[in-house]
Amino acid sequence: MTLRDRVPVEDLAPEAWRHLEQRVVAHVGDAAAAPTPRRWWPALAAVAAAGAIAAVVIATRPAAPTPPRPLVVAADARGAHVDLGDAVIDAEPGTRFEVTRPDGGVRVALAAGAVSLEVAPRRGRPPLWVVADDVTVRVVGTAFTVRRDPTVQVAVSHGVVQVERAGALVAVRAGERWSSDAGVVAVAPPAPLASGAADPRHTIAGSASADDRLAGGPAIDFDPLTGRRKAGAPPAPGGARPTTGSGAAPRDHGGSAKPPTAPPPADPVTDLRRALASQPIPPGPPTTARGAEAIAELQRASVTERGPAAATALWGLARAQWASGRTGDALRSLDGYLRRFPGGAESDAVSWLRLRLLCTRDFDDACRAAAHTYATRTDDAARRALAVRVTETR
Repeated sequence: MTLRDRVPVEDLAPEAWRHLEQRVVAHVGDAAAAPTPRRWWPALAAVAAAGAIAAVVIATRPAAPTPPRPLVVAADARGAHVDLGDAVIDAEPGTRFEVTRPDGGVRVALAAGAVSLEVAPRRGRPPLWVVADDVTVRVVGTAFTVRRDPTVQVAVSHGVVQVERAGALVAVRAGERWSSDAGVVAVAPPAPLASGAADPRHTIAGSASADDRLAGGPAIDFDPLTGRRKAGAPPAPGGARPTTGSGAAPRDHGGSAKPPTAPPPADPVTDLRRALASQPIPPGPPTTARGAEAIAELQRASVTERGPAAATALWGLARAQWASGRTGDALRSLDGYLRRFPGGAESDAVSWLRLRLLCTRDFDDACRAAAHTYATRTDDAARRALAVRVTETR
C-alpha cells in the first residue's frame, strides 16, 4: 500500500495547479534576488591579525632613553674634584651643587660655596651654564670661578663668559670680575712706577717680601729707571760719591759727577720662569731599574696595583717620563693620575709638575688654566703665589 493510498489527496483542478506553480516560481525568484548573507569571521580574523602585528611592533620598538640622574655633590673638608669629560669642576670645602645635562648641555646649579671650572671648547655643542641664585653664567670654553656666599661673584682667568641677571647680559673677560652687587670690575694692573720710586723687584736685601725674594731680583740701592740713589738708601761712607772699580772718585769734567750706569730692568717673565724652575719636584718611588726599564716597571705597577700603591706608581711613572725628556707621555700620565686619584697623596706634586710642563714654552691659555686650578687647591703659600702670578701674566 502506498502513501497515496493511506492519505487521501484531493485532485486539483488545472487552474489550481497553475496558481500553485506561479506562487512557487515567484518565491524562487525572490530568493534568487535576495543578497547572500555576509560572513564576518574572515574580517574578524584580519582585525585580530593586525592587532597582533601592532603588538609585536610596539614590543620591539626601543624605549625612549631615560635622562641621566642629576649628580649631587656635597664637598667635604677636602673639597671635591669632578671630571665630566668635557669639563672639570673643583669645589671648595663645604660647597654644594648639582649637575644635570639638559639637551646635551651641562647645567651646574650652585647652592652654596665656590666652584672653579675648566671647560673644553664646546665646538657647536650646547653650552655649559652655572646657575647661582638669579644669576646664570654661560660659557663655551674657558676657566672661571663662581662663588655664592651669599652674593654671587664670577672671576674669569682666561676666555670670556656671559653673565645674565634679570634679563641683562654682560660679558666678563679674562682678568675681570663680576659681582651681583658691583657689576664688572677689572683686575687692576700694577701701577706704573713713579720717578724715584723703588721697583719692588729690586729691593734692599732683608726688606723684600716672600714673593719678591722668589722673583730673584738683585739687591741694589739705586733706581734702575733714573740712575739716582733711592730715597732712604744709605749714603756712601764719609759722604763720598760712588766709586769706580779702581776705587778713585770719578773726575768732574766741568759738571756734576756722572750717575752710575744702571743695569737693564729685569724681565718679569724671565724672573717668573726662574722662580717656577727653582721649586723642587718631589722624587718618585724607588725602583730597582733605571731609564726605560724603570719606566716599564712603573707602568706595570700603575696598572696591576690598586689604591694608593697604583697612585704612587703612576706619579713615579710621570716623573720618570719627565726626567727622560718624554714630556708628552708625562703629561698624559699626570692627567691620568688626576682623573683616577684626584685626592691622592701626590696630587699636589702632580698638579705642580703639570703646571711646570704646560708653562715651559709660553704662558698661554692652557698654562694659565693649570695655574688657576693649582692656586685654588694647594696649601703651599709660595707656590700658590707663583701660580697666581702666572694667571696674571700676558
